[in-house]
Amino acid sequence: MVTHAWIHRVCEAGVKIASVKGNKVFDAENFDASLMDMFDVLFQADAANKYAERLSRLSKASYDSRLKEAREKGTAVHTVGPAWLQAVGKRPNITWPRIPARVKIVREIYDLTAAGQPPWGIAKMFNQRGELSFTGKAWERTAIVRILRNRAVEGDRAVGEGKNSKPTGEVLLGYYGDPIVPLDVIAAARAMLDRRRRGKGRNSGAVNNLFGQKLRCGQCGGRMMLGGYRSNFLTCYDASRGNGCDHTDTFKYRPFEAEALETILPIALDERYFRQAKKSNYLGLEIATVEKDIRDKQAEAKRLVSLLQRNESPTTEAALVELEAEIGKRNASLTALNTQLAEAQGAATAEAHLERMYAVKDALRHPQDDVRLPARLRVAEALSAVIERVHCTAWSADDRAFYVIFKNLKMTRFEDDGTTTDFSPPPLTLKVAA
Repeated sequence: MVTHAWIHRVCEAGVKIASVKGNKVFDAENFDASLMDMFDVLFQADAANKYAERLSRLSKASYDSRLKEAREKGTAVHTVGPAWLQAVGKRPNITWPRIPARVKIVREIYDLTAAGQPPWGIAKMFNQRGELSFTGKAWERTAIVRILRNRAVEGDRAVGEGKNSKPTGEVLLGYYGDPIVPLDVIAAARAMLDRRRRGKGRNSGAVNNLFGQKLRCGQCGGRMMLGGYRSNFLTCYDASRGNGCDHTDTFKYRPFEAEALETILPIALDERYFRQAKKSNYLGLEIATVEKDIRDKQAEAKRLVSLLQRNESPTTEAALVELEAEIGKRNASLTALNTQLAEAQGAATAEAHLERMYAVKDALRHPQDDVRLPARLRVAEALSAVIERVHCTAWSADDRAFYVIFKNLKMTRFEDDGTTTDFSPPPLTLKVAA
């Protein structure tokens, strides 16, 4: 009766309602005359709704049964897997052989991301060379990101529930077999992706500004914006929009970058920078394997905690205690492996380090995007690790300067033309953003 009353109000408001079955139309004029027809439609709708709910319950029960079997016996839950694997056989005994051409593309996506390429840049590169996506369409940034986040690359299946298969936190380890990408490359690529998401990476493939959000207005502490012809000048973002700052002076960015790199690059590009660029060795792969194992165990521990909160169980509590002990042991193993890796890599001689520095500087000016852009991104990350802030301050029309504040609180002053004239702190009137 509630539905009937609602339909009556809608018709009185001037809306016509048509039924799919029977082609009946209800409006304000024929509503009372069609009362029996209306009840017939409502009864049919109620029956259809109950039928749909029954199918939904049966479907969920079937899924829960298949999921339980997958946990216990390692059988398949569905016949649909990731785009780079082919389902062969019938459920529950399905195998997942690889599709070589697609696996090659997935590996290339991870290698490029780990090297510093942004997702949209990878999509653009694929489209320019005529490489179609797994759906047969042009590549999009979102498709690249989904592949980078997909646990199936590691051979695992993330368990989901509901209409959109929202992840529950449970993971079926090894469901699809072995990883198709080395675990250390997966870790490096996702770490780079996370830095972008948190604002610590560079979403711009050009990386025009190596100092990023470190560049701040010396008056209001707000961020500086790169603009002008060929992005050569810096201005205060808030001042340019009249948002409470009157620091409208512009600063020449390119001379500052060139001189700052000469001064700061030897500090930023220490041995750790070049270690990140080295080829993976067996220790690096073992470290990535242990890190994945720790993440998986932590996810399982989180799931057990959630189960305990809903229903106290001595068995679940004992499993959680055992799992936490295993996590502790794996963390200890990880610490030992990192120590071994540091010792195995060693340090370069002064001459070798100087050669590497020149190679990086050459790469920053390289005409090819696939060489220049990853180099600029990695240098930007290295600078971010040693610099706290860069304040752009204009003391007068002829006195503009960049004050580079390092994380050890030392400071260097660069003139607007790029020359370094002062290594002492600026006057105390310089404002520091919170």
